[in-house]
Amino acid sequence: MVESGEVTQVHYEGALHYCLTDALADTPKRIGRRHVRFLSPFDNLVINRKRLLELFGFNYQLECYVPEAKQRYGYFALPIFFGDEMVGRMDCKAVRKAGCLRVNNIWLEPETKIEDELIDALASALRGYQLALDCEQLELVKTQQKQLKARLESRL
Repeated sequence: MVESGEVTQVHYEGALHYCLTDALADTPKRIGRRHVRFLSPFDNLVINRKRLLELFGFNYQLECYVPEAKQRYGYFALPIFFGDEMVGRMDCKAVRKAGCLRVNNIWLEPETKIEDELIDALASALRGYQLALDCEQLELVKTQQKQLKARLESRL
């Protein structure tokens, strides 16, 4: 596939990876404003935990198989991807009967700076997620960093 040009070799931090050539052509040449994406634990970027740790230094475990008393981040915490960085995780639940997206907690990685660009992107992503789940309300229960909760609530 490399010989035919369908796949391109990509060298990144001393490791060899492969990418569909068409996907590289679709990649924006200039990156503007960074966005937040909430990733599924089964997303291709997340599913290979060893690669996720090597590429992003992000140690992730899906805790739905962990006894509740031993869960650190919640039953189904979603990794938070901001720009090109893994910046945290979010434990949330769509409470369908109440029409509410309940964000139980947001944890940011220790090196993540709580800056306006992140707050704006996170608020926008939360509103988008709320709408995608057909929830009328959004409830931010808590965040690990108090400063994050106050600043995020001011934009929601």
